Amino acid sequence: MFFIFVDQSFIQGNVLTFCAKCGTELVEGAKFCPKCGMAIDSLIRRTAREPLDKSKKKPISTMAIVLIVIVVAVVAVGLLSTIFFFGGWSPFGEIVGSGDLITHEEMISDFTSVDAESGFMVEISKSNSYEVSVTTDDNVMEHIEIKKSGDTLVIGTKWGYSFRSVTLKVEITTPELHSLELSGGAQGKIEEFSSDNTFSVELSGGSVLRGEFETSEDVDLDLSGGSVLSVLVGEANDLTIDASSGSVLDLSDFAVHNVNIELSGGSRATIKLDGELSGDLSGGSNLSYIGDPTLENIEKSGGSTISKHPLPD
Repeated sequence: MFFIFVDQSFIQGNVLTFCAKCGTELVEGAKFCPKCGMAIDSLIRRTAREPLDKSKKKPISTMAIVLIVIVVAVVAVGLLSTIFFFGGWSPFGEIVGSGDLITHEEMISDFTSVDAESGFMVEISKSNSYEVSVTTDDNVMEHIEIKKSGDTLVIGTKWGYSFRSVTLKVEITTPELHSLELSGGAQGKIEEFSSDNTFSVELSGGSVLRGEFETSEDVDLDLSGGSVLSVLVGEANDLTIDASSGSVLDLSDFAVHNVNIELSGGSRATIKLDGELSGDLSGGSNLSYIGDPTLENIEKSGGSTISKHPLPD
């Protein structure tokens, strides 16, 4: 025995019944719902084809909202960084050099490192005293920013401006030089500098360095973004090199003992040594060496090569 609950409303003289499970209208006398298969004894009385009750959606938790805000903020910062630093965005406009050069002496001392950016040409030489001389166009000088941060002389321009057809030159004398960093297409020249300390160089963004430097301690060179160490004359104890993204080093006149080198992304290097040579070459990089070193743990991949540099006639 089963029970059928029917709707008491009539449309054109017919009684309407609906499935209790899916709400489908049923034909009179049906034993099963034609849509979901529910037995007719589960029918309930319905006065209209109203939507079935559905579970309420759970509200978004506070933690989920916080995570969404963090993700949006990170994406926004990334986009702004790209615009500011890679898109050349200059909210305060572009400054074109006047061509009228002036020189200003900065009263800064007691630094052992130099960090230059934004296309500056930096010349460094050894002296018993500190001197920092800036030469640029007369309408650019007020936008030059030179300061000391810890033991580092920082050279750059004030934020928010771009420059065209300008001279940006800084001449530096210092008793000691422990590290040099050039970025953003800056150029550097080291003139006859000798030291008893370790020395490190970091070049990025297509920067270029050449010069003469010698030390009885170790030297560390880090190049990226197609930067070039065009010529370095002198000597050191041991040498560590990390060059990537098509960077180039010419150290054929820089004599050292042991070398550990990592070249990637089509970078090229020529080195001169008389001790042990170890390293990792990848991505079509090329290493050429002068001397008769002991080859230790040389790994090559991606078509990279290593060869002995032919001596000049």
